[in-house]
Amino acid sequence: YGCFYFTACTPEKQALWEDAQNDAVVVDDGEGEDGDDEDEGDEEDEDEVEEADLDLGGGGQTTAAVNNFCGPSWIHAMVTCDDPCPMGWECVEPGASCYAATGCDKPLETLLSEMMTTLNGPDSLMEDEDMEIFGGSIFDLLTSAVEELGVSLDEVDLGEQSLVGRRELKRRIKRRSLEGHDVFGPRYLGYSLANVTQRRLPSGSSAVDVSMVVTGDYRPPPYVDLDVVAQDSINRNGAKVVNTLRERGERAGRDFFRRVDSIEA
Repeated sequence: YGCFYFTACTPEKQALWEDAQNDAVVVDDGEGEDGDDEDEGDEEDEDEVEEADLDLGGGGQTTAAVNNFCGPSWIHAMVTCDDPCPMGWECVEPGASCYAATGCDKPLETLLSEMMTTLNGPDSLMEDEDMEIFGGSIFDLLTSAVEELGVSLDEVDLGEQSLVGRRELKRRIKRRSLEGHDVFGPRYLGYSLANVTQRRLPSGSSAVDVSMVVTGDYRPPPYVDLDVVAQDSINRNGAKVVNTLRERGERAGRDFFRRVDSIEA
C-alpha cells in the first residue's frame, strides 16, 4: 500500500468542508465572555475560527474546493484551470466533469527531458514517414505513463539520427556491465533504470540512435523527474514499443520496423 495523490475524492472532501464550516460557526452577541465589546474578542472563539480556516485552506474554503475545476479529463482541468466548480457539481459543458486536486492554486511548470533512444537491428536511417510513426508511438506510450503522475505531455520532438556499428554496441554493453547495471540498476522514486535489453548483445550488427526532446506541463507537488519517468517507461515496455512500431509500420506500408529487434533509452 502507498499514499497516492490526485484521487479526486470530491464527495469525501465536500463532507470535510461542510463539517469544518459547521465547526467554524460562532454566535455573535456583540459582547465578549466578560461583557467586553466583541471587537476585543473572545480569544478562544477566535482561535477556533482561525483553526477552522486553516483546515479550510484559508478564506473559509477548502483547498479541495479551490482546486476543483471542470474538464473532459483531470489532465485538461489541471492545465486549463478556467472553469471552477467549488461545490463539485457546477460543470455544464457536454462531457465535462468536476475534478479535484488540480493544483490550480499553484503555478504551471514545464518539464523537459533530452533523451537518446536506440533502435537495435536496422542498418539504415528512418525516412520521414518512419519518423512520424516512431514519434507518434513514443508519444502515446509516454502520455499514458506521465498522466498517471499528473503531467500533461506536450510534445515528443525527434532530433538527429545516426547509425551505430557492432563495435560501438559491444563497447556500450561492456561499459554497462562494468557500471553494474546488469545486476542492480539504479533506482529513483521506484523506477528502475536497468533494461533487460541492455543485458545482451543485439542480434543485429548495427543500430540507429535517435535523439528526442520530451516536454510536458504540471503543477507540483509532487515533484516529477521526467528524465527518469520517460527513460524507464521506454525501457520497461521495450517489447510493447517494438510490436507497436511493427504494427503501425505494416499498416502504413513501411518495412523499416521489421528490422527492429529491441529499443532502449
